[in-house]
Amino acid sequence: MTVLKLAGTSVDGDIVMLKKLSHLTELSLNSCNLVTGQLETLVQACPKLKILDLSGCLGLDGPLDPLARLISLKELKLSDSKFTGTLDFCSSLCELETINLSRMSLLTGTADSLGSCKKLKSLHFNLIIIKGSLDSISALALENLVLWDIWNMSLELSSIQNMTSLKNFTTNSMHQLKGSTQHFSALDKLETLHIWSARHVTGRLEDLNHLKKLKYVSIRGCPKVNVEFEKTFQKNNPDCILRLKDEY
Repeated sequence: MTVLKLAGTSVDGDIVMLKKLSHLTELSLNSCNLVTGQLETLVQACPKLKILDLSGCLGLDGPLDPLARLISLKELKLSDSKFTGTLDFCSSLCELETINLSRMSLLTGTADSLGSCKKLKSLHFNLIIIKGSLDSISALALENLVLWDIWNMSLELSSIQNMTSLKNFTTNSMHQLKGSTQHFSALDKLETLHIWSARHVTGRLEDLNHLKKLKYVSIRGCPKVNVEFEKTFQKNNPDCILRLKDEY
């Protein structure tokens, strides 16, 4: 057996059974009733994991450091959990491609260690309070970047222009997002652009005119972005759904 999905089940003390399943490569314990200390047991029992879902495991807490030993990990979901500590463990996960850290309000430190995840393709941050800059991810070949309700981290859009593989950029209420929409002009693979409540972002809707793969654009609550030439944009991008409304 290499795949085990126990989402929403009551595992209680049965986590020790995993020691008999050391060849597991995918494990989903989404919303299971795991408790403090069982992350260490899990890591010891399943060192070959490539996919791990611990989202919604509210009984799990403590630092995430044991995850650094899962060096084959490609996909990690930890949303809606009470883990503490930093993201430093990520610097050991060279194979990581997807990470979801939504609604993890107890994390501290910075996101700098993500710069070591050279194969990272999808990053989802939502309601986390780690501080510092996200510019360290600018050299990554990200395809999906979601930043939702981020108060303490900053990101310059000039860093985004290097992410030429980016297909989806979604941000809402990232209060330290700065720069011009001109920096998106180099992203010819971009399909979805969603920017809400970004007071410091400047530019014009026309900056996106030549991005022919765009399927959806939503710019709202961005008072410094000029969206007056909506008809011109739609003429150049007839297949793109456009949602514009100033919510301020």
